[in-house]
Amino acid sequence: MGIDPELFLSPIDDELKCPICYRVLEEPLQGFHCDHVFCKECINAWLTNTTRCPMDRMFLSRDLLRPAPKLVKHLLNRLEVRCPNVSLGCFLTVTLETLDGHIAECWYDPRSKNHARIAECRTRNPLAIMRDMAAFSDDIDKIKADIENLRQHYVEEKKHSELISNSLSKYTLYLKDCREKVRTICEPLMKMIATSVSEDESDEEDQEHKTIDVAIHNLHEFTNEGVITEYLRQNDIYVQSCRKEPSISARSLNFVATIKQSQRNRILNSELWPRGVLLNVVGEKASGIQGARNKELPAVVIQAGLNCWANLSFNTN
Repeated sequence: MGIDPELFLSPIDDELKCPICYRVLEEPLQGFHCDHVFCKECINAWLTNTTRCPMDRMFLSRDLLRPAPKLVKHLLNRLEVRCPNVSLGCFLTVTLETLDGHIAECWYDPRSKNHARIAECRTRNPLAIMRDMAAFSDDIDKIKADIENLRQHYVEEKKHSELISNSLSKYTLYLKDCREKVRTICEPLMKMIATSVSEDESDEEDQEHKTIDVAIHNLHEFTNEGVITEYLRQNDIYVQSCRKEPSISARSLNFVATIKQSQRNRILNSELWPRGVLLNVVGEKASGIQGARNKELPAVVIQAGLNCWANLSFNTN
């Protein structure tokens, strides 16, 4: 038997009504072949007397019944319905899904345990009622005590939260002060570092562009400016200029080569020069070295023009 449509707040679609009882579907079942939906109680009663579907007369038995689709159940559960005990005084409105749970607890339903308590109170003597009221009062006092404990716990937690908040504020101010102190200390240091780096870079640039004059003494008579320039070039020393200096002997020649300051140590390498050759940086007293090579400077010279030397080729091995 379905649910009375009058209990629902809004009109019900025919698709949600049982074609047997013409009421709202209750525990809906569906035929396996025909897909018609009926109340469980209605279709079971119908199939007691026949094996035909009440709608299309196709064969139908209890074994061919199955639960209605979830969509149908979902639509039914969402319907708003009044309590069936509305005539007894219950005016509560619930969804169809929660109706059974409400009826089980409804004070106005004769089958409810709460209704039985009301009936018992109406028939019991005043002393029994007073005892129940006293027990109920004790429950109220316990609830009040629990509420008071919760309130005190809330107050304590609130104080604790305020202490934490104050501590966080203090730490925030402390961290801010620390940042300011670090900034005060670090900014001058960073400026000093930047200045030092800039000066170092400037010194390196000056060192790269600065030149020195290196005096080379006691070279043999076949050596000239071109020979020295080419020999040094083959040893990765680039001469900006080279000039011949006066010497005492015609067999012992002196030259002055101008090179970059950065190539100073390379030209003052004793293994680069033959024995007997002396080198020193002009203007530096303690910069002199003596050659340590066992061989003279190798050279192939082609004479052209006014006894000028050109097209020099060396083997430094």
